[in-house]
Amino acid sequence: MKIHYLPFVFAGLFSCTQQSPEKKNETTPAGIVEITTFKLNKGVAHNEFVQSAKQIEVGFLNKQEGYLSRTLTVGADSVWTDIAFWKDEASQAKAMQECEKATEAMPFMEKIDFNTVKMTLSKPQVTSN
Repeated sequence: MKIHYLPFVFAGLFSCTQQSPEKKNETTPAGIVEITTFKLNKGVAHNEFVQSAKQIEVGFLNKQEGYLSRTLTVGADSVWTDIAFWKDEASQAKAMQECEKATEAMPFMEKIDFNTVKMTLSKPQVTSN
């Protein structure tokens, strides 16, 4: 695994399509949205990856200051999209740095084909409930 790619896949990076119970009552609006697309390494089973995505959320993401929620999706083309909502860009950047060192993130990261990773940060303009 190429460690220098980790910041581009913060994707835990993740209750798949639901907010974690601890975050449901969070009223802080997202100041930054992290959108990461990627494919899985050959041979990684769908359910195996989903399980590791849930584990990184519980073991790492939920412990990060400024983390609000995330949604993880997959298209018919096998491209995964991980959308993480953060209080602000500083919180997102700090969590990315921490992710590089976090052993809790490794089972998730090991399943991603880093040659396919694309990440963007954007600021919400219109939100709805």
